[in-house]
Amino acid sequence: MHANFSNDHALAWLARPGRTGRLVRTLHASRAVAARGLQGALYRRTDGLVAVCEAHARLAVERFGLPEERVLATRGAVDGGVFRPDGADLRPSWGSRPTSPSPASSRG
Repeated sequence: MHANFSNDHALAWLARPGRTGRLVRTLHASRAVAARGLQGALYRRTDGLVAVCEAHARLAVERFGLPEERVLATRGAVDGGVFRPDGADLRPSWGSRPTSPSPASSRG
């Protein structure tokens, strides 16, 4: 199982029958490595953590006493030159009208 946030991580851990199978959590933000409640205990009972940067991976290991081999640091797989608010208008390639709202303009 794979979890992205604290609530689905805890539910995934609880939902594993007999605690079988593997559970992996991705750490997307700095709040995921903040010392809060039972977070460290859950991380120690998780098979692997994937951090979106080296700093978060290092904090997870140091703060929660995790074995380094269970924490992977990876960089994003999105090409920042293409997918950015001031980048190319991709609406025509998606078959959308040029007047359709773009994702950047719908942010609140």
